[in-house]
Amino acid sequence: MLYDLIIIGGGPAGAAAAVYAARKRLKTLFITAEWGGQSVVSEQIYNWIGTVSLSGNELAENFKKHVLANAGDWRRPYHNPTQVGWARSPR
Repeated sequence: MLYDLIIIGGGPAGAAAAVYAARKRLKTLFITAEWGGQSVVSEQIYNWIGTVSLSGNELAENFKKHVLANAGDWRRPYHNPTQVGWARSPR
């Protein structure tokens, strides 16, 4: 299968890339083992702009919700214990 974009990692950069890819309607493969990247190890994050304080797990869940809210017709083609893949076809 041929994609316009392949994103590896569900941290801030990967999540942002996935949102922008969805908005541009790119055929995208998004691969991540977990959402949030290194933020999930933080008990509290105080420097995330627009938020006074939130946990790393809350931030990771927000990334996931934001990506999926913009995903349109994304689907989850496979899942195994080490990685999750999401593929999006253009509308």
